[in-house]
Amino acid sequence: MKKYISIFIVFFLSLLPMIAKEEGWTVREHLDKAGESLSRDPAKAIYHAGQALTEATSAKEPALIAEAQYLIANAYINMGDYVTSYEYLLEAERNCPTQDGSLKADIYLSISYSYQKIKDFDHAFRYLEMAQSIYEQMKDTASIARCNNNKGLIYIAIPDNNMAGKYFNE
Repeated sequence: MKKYISIFIVFFLSLLPMIAKEEGWTVREHLDKAGESLSRDPAKAIYHAGQALTEATSAKEPALIAEAQYLIANAYINMGDYVTSYEYLLEAERNCPTQDGSLKADIYLSISYSYQKIKDFDHAFRYLEMAQSIYEQMKDTASIARCNNNKGLIYIAIPDNNMAGKYFNE
């Protein structure tokens, strides 16, 4: 029995550096880890973004709160839970500082995607236009292209293949 206890203690002691590291993570480290695992392990992304959300809330950092909520929402989108993602996105929109245009536009783009998935195309287009307007002010051509791609995807879902082809070509 002492042998098993000794093995357990050695095993536990070998894990202490990893446990201590995770407890000492900053909000940014949690957000980065959530972003990295967003598409391949959404549950892990939710965990890390949730940790960041807790820490950012206690530090009263609205931009970090909004970013954490945005990441949680996108993890739920990847899991197919569009209603929960929509709730987090609305909270992220409320918390997002007005001067953080890029995050605000990303939130709008994700809200548009959630609306598209539940087949509410009018709202999907409305939020997509809001996102594209911000990206155009920022002269972010890659994100404008993402918006045009999403317009094409919405038109495919409607289906209106002529309009879809137009936006894919743009």
